[in-house]
Amino acid sequence: MQILLRSFGNLRRIIGSELHLEMCEGSLLRDLLLSLPGHERLLDGLKIRDDVYVLVNGRSVTDINTALKDGDEIAIVPAIIGG
Repeated sequence: MQILLRSFGNLRRIIGSELHLEMCEGSLLRDLLLSLPGHERLLDGLKIRDDVYVLVNGRSVTDINTALKDGDEIAIVPAIIGG
């Protein structure tokens, strides 16, 4: 199945700005995140770090066991801290 991944901010340098990925049927968000370069910047153990937002088809997701479907669009956005 095809997944579109976009990353933003300083994560673009690590992951790339836009990737078209081929994933196996039944893949979970966890599988995708663990396959990325710099995944330790995204995960704290098996939990999405508090300073990273992951959106699946425009909806914020915190459960790494979320099932992915063909055509899903994933966005990974670092939290912006400061004033």
